[in-house]
Amino acid sequence: MAFRIKKLGEDTFKTFTMRDILSLIGDTVNDEVRIRGEVFRISTTEEIVPDSGNGSSGGSGPYIPGPSAPITLDWIRVPIEVTTPGQETFNVALPLNDLEGLLLVVNGAVYDAGSTFHVQQDALQWHGGFQLDVNDSVYLKYLVLSSTDPQL
Repeated sequence: MAFRIKKLGEDTFKTFTMRDILSLIGDTVNDEVRIRGEVFRISTTEEIVPDSGNGSSGGSGPYIPGPSAPITLDWIRVPIEVTTPGQETFNVALPLNDLEGLLLVVNGAVYDAGSTFHVQQDALQWHGGFQLDVNDSVYLKYLVLSSTDPQL
């Protein structure tokens, strides 16, 4: 599925595909992306073209949104305050069931969940190779896909 998005500060649009988005959030070296704990091959992404708009594909399948479906991609940031030098545990409340796409940004460096931090229930545990300081810029970042299409 292709979509268009307006460039920031310009009146021009650029077209992207779902394969482009999967490549951004996935592992392009190994050609894979994790979605809800399952691993998929990015290069096998296929566009599904909607039928005449009667709510089904070929008369019996589910509604598949076309390129003009109103889908929004938003990066959500959750600030993390380091209150004491060397702090390793932080209280976080995340509205996520799957933490696979969760990123931690420390002073501009991006870390995947499980590599230098993990989250259990409402606690983030930092186990990176250095101590965090009260002057560090730290936040969690995750992607939210949403639609205003009532059929999705």
